[in-house]
Amino acid sequence: MTQGLDASGSVVRRWQLAAALKAHRELAELAQDQAIERLTSAGARWSRSKLSRVENRDHHLKPREVEQLLDAYGVIDTETRDALVQLAAPPRERGWWLSFGGELPEEWQSLL
Repeated sequence: MTQGLDASGSVVRRWQLAAALKAHRELAELAQDQAIERLTSAGARWSRSKLSRVENRDHHLKPREVEQLLDAYGVIDTETRDALVQLAAPPRERGWWLSFGGELPEEWQSLL
């Protein structure tokens, strides 16, 4: 699993999203195979291994994929949907540590 920051945001955001999506699947009383069946019948390209990677926090979701999962799980609350889609969206602001730029010694920059 990738650590630190990546193109889709922080690890913490990805973990929060994964936990929330798994909870919504369980609230819908769907096994992973049933969720995949709903997703593929709606035209989405999903597999059991992909859903497993999502729930195990090993897959970076795109906002469109989050919407597909929420549709399959029957989540219609717009606040919930917006919050979860936002977790998959790239962050709008740069991390606080980037403002230190060249002020720190080279060996400390890689740490940050």
